[in-house]
Amino acid sequence: MAGFWSRMLGIDSYDAAQRVLSEPFEPFISTAGIPVMDPGSPLGLYGRAAVETFWRHQPALRKVVGFVARNVASIPLHTHERVSDTDRRRVTDHPLPRVLSRPQPGRGAFRFWESVISDGLLYDRWAVLKDWQDDGSLRLRHIPSWRLYLSTDEFNEVVAAYMWANDHEPLSTEDSGWIKLDLDQLIYDHGYAPRTAGLSPVDTLKELLEESAESVQYRRDAWNNGGRATQYIKRPMDAQWTPEQRQRFVEGLRKFMKGGSGAGGTMLLEDGMEMDSVPFMSPADALDLQGRELTNVEVSSAFHVSPELIGARPGNFSNVDAFRQNLYRDSLGPYITAWEQAINVGLTDDLAGDRNLYVEAHVEAKLRGSFQEQAQVMQSATGRPWMTADEARSRMNMPALGGDAAQIVTPLNVLVGGQASPRDSGSQNRTASKSGPVQVKAGPPAGHQRKAEQVIADFFAKQRRSIVSRLGANDVDWWDGDRWDDDLSAQILGLYLLTSTAAGRSTLESIGIDPDNYDEPRTMAFLQKAARQSAESMNAATLAALEDAMSVDPDDEDPMDPLDSANHVFDVAEESRALEAGLTVTAFAAGFGAVEAARQQTSRARKRWVVTSSNPRASHAAMHGEEVGIDDVFSNGLRWPGAYNGDPDETAGCECELEIVVD
Repeated sequence: MAGFWSRMLGIDSYDAAQRVLSEPFEPFISTAGIPVMDPGSPLGLYGRAAVETFWRHQPALRKVVGFVARNVASIPLHTHERVSDTDRRRVTDHPLPRVLSRPQPGRGAFRFWESVISDGLLYDRWAVLKDWQDDGSLRLRHIPSWRLYLSTDEFNEVVAAYMWANDHEPLSTEDSGWIKLDLDQLIYDHGYAPRTAGLSPVDTLKELLEESAESVQYRRDAWNNGGRATQYIKRPMDAQWTPEQRQRFVEGLRKFMKGGSGAGGTMLLEDGMEMDSVPFMSPADALDLQGRELTNVEVSSAFHVSPELIGARPGNFSNVDAFRQNLYRDSLGPYITAWEQAINVGLTDDLAGDRNLYVEAHVEAKLRGSFQEQAQVMQSATGRPWMTADEARSRMNMPALGGDAAQIVTPLNVLVGGQASPRDSGSQNRTASKSGPVQVKAGPPAGHQRKAEQVIADFFAKQRRSIVSRLGANDVDWWDGDRWDDDLSAQILGLYLLTSTAAGRSTLESIGIDPDNYDEPRTMAFLQKAARQSAESMNAATLAALEDAMSVDPDDEDPMDPLDSANHVFDVAEESRALEAGLTVTAFAAGFGAVEAARQQTSRARKRWVVTSSNPRASHAAMHGEEVGIDDVFSNGLRWPGAYNGDPDETAGCECELEIVVD
């Protein structure tokens, strides 16, 4: 007799699966009577109970998994057709995009894929069943990963899939246990593990999460069982009280307690009495905040997400903004790629027919700026208007006009080989008229920021190798400050010269002066001083981070190994500090080069602060368009964005640019 799940899923009997799975893979019945199945990973008997317990009680795990799943699932999936090597067309009227937009009746695509991706994060494997309906349509069914077992061969390739269905009321004695699934009817994916198809990160984090749970329990017990008196009143030993005097004092004291008529007032103490306090365990004393922060950081690292993005670790404006910029590239990029490829392998071929279709996550929907910014970039990139009047009207929910409104209009001043776009007036960086000033935008040249990030990241990697080696050899003189300051200042000086010279020459060319007139040797002394100061500041921050990370609390029974602490500091330096420093270095050098070029060649120059970020600092947003003399300082005390001697809160990671105005 066909089983319940066999009929529901349209698959064959699971008898063979029940025979091939040996004893260790039989379901474990927990103390709560819950059937638990997770033979695909070494979670063993913990299985579903462990993952669900941590998911229910560990805010760090739920915070990180929810952050990743929600951000990935919110990316729209677009279907495209590859017409030729250079022609791609968006496809909307086809079964494939219709299934992706509504995979399950009565449920939105976001919630469906959020649950699938969450399963993949928690169990390192996920599967979706392709359920073909009688009318030929397709609906997708998410198979909970705790029910899923992926069987692998000696090459660790998946050869069979099974689903546990024992917790449903059977129709017969054979209608419970394992159901074998047809791999061709699945969309599935799993991560790497040495001997299985995927290994749950929860297993790796188990000890840390259990330690966190024990810490929370200890603090709860301390609060429940500890004394609640925070103050007491002392009186001289030789003071004598009659019962009436004692009763009068107690009644007076109660008036100043909660609900009393004197609450909030000042109590009068008599007979030499003194008020004293009783020390009690505070969150800081119990290392509550530090423990929670460590758990948040470690869980974030396990899922390759920057802790600053989920609020697990404090960050200033600049590095949080930089982390957001890299979110969909470095942190979520691998998850998105795996998601796309699993859908293309498991679903696209079934629905594409003879058309060359593929599914792509539309990440640009998350990264794109405002419509105004997109319009400017697209117009400059294409060299002409790129929307028809009807397309513009559709964005405003207005009806189409047809006729000429359906055609792209090219203004007469835009010709092939002429101006780049109708927004230009002959130069992309200059706005000029016969009677008005010349305005030159002095942003970092293309590619210089990335070069600066790489140079600084390479320096941190070199510094790591030397310091970790010395720490491993128990060398007490593991920090060589002069060496690192000399090395880094030479690297930064090269970046300063490269970027400032390029920006200076570009500025002169834009205002109609021969760029060869820019005198680079004249800038050497100043840039050497600036590079030295920047290097010393950066190395001082590294040393402080190392000393703080490797400091041992005498009350800590299990301190972190100094080598692990040092490596963690350099992980942060290479991944985030290098990015922030690259922004600061290029902003400083570009601003200096533009100002220096104008100062060298003309006395009629002024400078203007220009905000380019869509989410700037409040102080910078207020300065947008502020104009001062070429040798003056702006209202925030800086001579240009990223000035080396400015407050780090004003300069670190600043993306603002400078505009040189010449009459």
